[in-house]
Amino acid sequence: MTKCSYQYKGKKYSTDRILRELINELPSRSQQESIDFLKEQLDMSEDEIVVVKGLIEGKALGRFKADGKILLSDLATPDVAYHEAFHRVWRLFLSPEERLQAIKEIKSRKNIQNLMNAYREVY
Repeated sequence: MTKCSYQYKGKKYSTDRILRELINELPSRSQQESIDFLKEQLDMSEDEIVVVKGLIEGKALGRFKADGKILLSDLATPDVAYHEAFHRVWRLFLSPEERLQAIKEIKSRKNIQNLMNAYREVY
């Protein structure tokens, strides 16, 4: 396996080290707007919203947990809360039949390929 190295500000870094270096340079953000959104729109309590310093498990800005909690990195922008809110609604409030129906509906749209391409660009 070939190890990659990255040059940044005159120094060489491994993949793990460059990620840590870049994360350390990112600004920490207040998550109050995201917390307010989740509380108002999904009626979540403070205990169900957890703000984590840095990336979640070293790789994510947000995460929906099976117990219904939403984790947000202090590096996340409000759109991460919207994305995680979707996962919460999808998993907790829709039945498997409703999820299947929604998937069928989306797949039946004529512009599905354009939608998927746009989604891939974002994620």
